[in-house]
Amino acid sequence: MNYIKQYFNKDFVCLDIGCGSCRKIIPVLDVVKQYFAVDINSYRIEDAKKLCERFNNLILTVCDNYFLPYDKENFDVVTSFMTKYNVPEVWRVLKPNGLFIIEIPSADDKRGLKEKFGRDKLGWRGRMVNDLRSGHERRIKAEIAPFFEIQREEAIHFTTSLKMEKLTELLNMTNEIRDFGTKQDIMTLKLMQSSDGLISFEEDRIIIIAQKKLDIE
Repeated sequence: MNYIKQYFNKDFVCLDIGCGSCRKIIPVLDVVKQYFAVDINSYRIEDAKKLCERFNNLILTVCDNYFLPYDKENFDVVTSFMTKYNVPEVWRVLKPNGLFIIEIPSADDKRGLKEKFGRDKLGWRGRMVNDLRSGHERRIKAEIAPFFEIQREEAIHFTTSLKMEKLTELLNMTNEIRDFGTKQDIMTLKLMQSSDGLISFEEDRIIIIAQKKLDIE
C-alpha cells in the first residue's frame, strides 16, 4: 500500500472490488476524497464497518464484483487486491484515463508453505505450485490488454508470520490449499511452527498499474 499511495490524491473518488474487511485500503483512506468498496459477502461488509468506523469517506456495499451498481466513468482509480473482477465492468466505471491497480500473486507466492502440504491424487494441493514463474502474470496481462494500457509493474516480496489460528483462518477462507482441513492438516501446521508459536512464510506479489484505454475495439 505504501507503494501505490503515489497514484492517489485528495480529489480522487475510488472503488475497491472484493474489499473484504477493507484492511488493505485503510492506509489510503486519508489521502482520497471518497472510497467506495464492494464485496459479495455481507459478513465481510460487516467486518469492514467495524474495522473502519472512524472513517467517514468510506461507502460500503454488498454486490457482485462482476455487476457493479455504478454509472459509467464514475471513478478515478479502481483497485483489486487478490480478488476476481470483470474487466469490461472495471473499464466502464473508470473515468477517461483512470487507473486500474491490481495486486496478484506470483507463482512463487507462499510456495514454500504450499509445498509443505504435499500432493494428493490430483497433484500438488497448493494453488499455482505447478504454474510457470511468469505464467499467471502473462494470463492477467492478456486479459486486461484489450481495455487497458499497462503503465508499470512491480514485484513485491515480504515475509509474513502468523499464529497457527490466524493462518488456519486464512487457509479456511481462501483456496490456497485444496481441501484444507484443520483436523487433517494439524500435524503439517505444527511442524511449521517455530519456538515462539509463529508460522512464517514468504509472499510474492505483482502490482500492475494499468490505464484505461479511451478507444477499444
